[in-house]
Amino acid sequence: SRKEPLAQRIGSQVTRAMEEAAVALFVVDSREGPMPLDREVTSWLRRWGKPVLLVANKVDTERDSLAVHEFTALGLGPAYPVSALHGRGIGDLLDAVVEHLKPAESVPGTSGTGSESPDRCQAPSSRRALRVAIVGRPNVGKSSLLNRILGDERVLVDAEPGTTRDPVEARFSYRDRSYRFVDTPGIR
Repeated sequence: SRKEPLAQRIGSQVTRAMEEAAVALFVVDSREGPMPLDREVTSWLRRWGKPVLLVANKVDTERDSLAVHEFTALGLGPAYPVSALHGRGIGDLLDAVVEHLKPAESVPGTSGTGSESPDRCQAPSSRRALRVAIVGRPNVGKSSLLNRILGDERVLVDAEPGTTRDPVEARFSYRDRSYRFVDTPGIR
């Protein structure tokens, strides 16, 4: 309800996204390095028992890429360095998502229609869409990452933290498989 504090409502939305997700993309800001809240989110994500891919966003320069290794301290394996702004690393990230998911027929969910963006999208398969939750602190680039994956400005992006207040779902097809990406509000 609207009477609940915003942080509680966001927590409920992120929890729901994780309940329905087959995999989570945990987005962190490569320029800031691991923050205490990143460690808390890591612990919370581990409790779900679902695959988690660590995505170090804002790797826009060679200098930014040097700090990515610091995130191995979170214990989620190596981070996937990406630049949502410039589109670097997005293909490798999508390949990793495909590698970490069960066959689509065995995952419950709703069937997707796919995106019509010509870049990476193909005709959607008849299998059920797999859900991918995008989680992380505010302003690490979750919405920018989703926009880059979709090849479209589907989600409003702003430098001011808290632009995303409600989960945003978008359907996408990659390598003849349908996905439903859920961009969640920043975890505080």
